[in-house]
Amino acid sequence: ISSIFNINFKNKIKNYFLINEFEIIGVPNKEKGIILDDLKKFKNKNIFFLKSNFFIKEFEKYNFLEKVTIKKILPSKLHISTIKTKFIATTYINGKKYFVGKNGKLSELDTLTINQEYPIIFGKFQIEDYIYLYKILQKEKFKNLNINKFFYHKNKRWDLLTNNNILIKLPSDNISTALDYYLAIYSSNHLTKGRVFDLRIKNRIITHD
Repeated sequence: ISSIFNINFKNKIKNYFLINEFEIIGVPNKEKGIILDDLKKFKNKNIFFLKSNFFIKEFEKYNFLEKVTIKKILPSKLHISTIKTKFIATTYINGKKYFVGKNGKLSELDTLTINQEYPIIFGKFQIEDYIYLYKILQKEKFKNLNINKFFYHKNKRWDLLTNNNILIKLPSDNISTALDYYLAIYSSNHLTKGRVFDLRIKNRIITHD
């Protein structure tokens, strides 16, 4: 009798702690739906047998996420708190649109809820190269450049196109210094009619229409 009771008790406890609810916060409904569909495979799994680190690894495939925190709420609920990465540009690969995340990953348009426009990157670039340039342009003195298109060259050099159609040709290094020089010349109003500003030669600026 005791053995039968113990077996029944163990089975009852085992069934009591099966995952049957997922609560996700931090992302819009579209992204939440994608995640929930993937998590269905963990439904009715014992909540104690699935480690949080295992779940976090599972979330690495969602490139639009910056951070994930998972909390087990007994007896059968997983609370998943997410932080969506900040998008800083768009690009096209083989005709398909992607968003460049500040986390250094590309996310497909089909998986995202997007409510604003982002600058466009042309060329086969490395994400870390763009993030390096992005951090420079986030400095207060460069924020008013209003860049809406980036052109990446094979020698790891960038051209920038502003909202008022001014093309800035940057050198492959000392980017911040070159932009300082551009701002000093441009703000002097002597060269504002130029549509192309070539900064590729150190300490020199060439401008033409």
